[in-house]
Amino acid sequence: MIVSLNNFRNQAVAIPNGKRLVVEYVTIAGGTCCGSTQPLILLNASLGGAAATTFYLQPVQSEVAQNQFYKSEMMKIYADELSVGFGWSGGTPSQLASNVAISGHLVDIATGE
Repeated sequence: MIVSLNNFRNQAVAIPNGKRLVVEYVTIAGGTCCGSTQPLILLNASLGGAAATTFYLQPVQSEVAQNQFYKSEMMKIYADELSVGFGWSGGTPSQLASNVAISGHLVDIATGE
């Protein structure tokens, strides 16, 4: 699935009732304005209604296209609820945009959990 982020808004990832998402691979392609900003992608995952755990991914700036950022990474995240959003370090950006591709699979949640 691909999550499109634009200007600081978190996006929920749809996970069917009775299923758990197992994230295995994440790919990021994005851009920002202002050269002093390091964008971060935040994956906020929750299991069984517990508080969310945030996973931080720091994309790398392109050597040929300033303010363009990319990253691909293997991961293992289990989530009954998942949202994807932005963070940053350095100067506060006036604009952020990114596509985050999430690969993985769904498993059944055992009854009686």
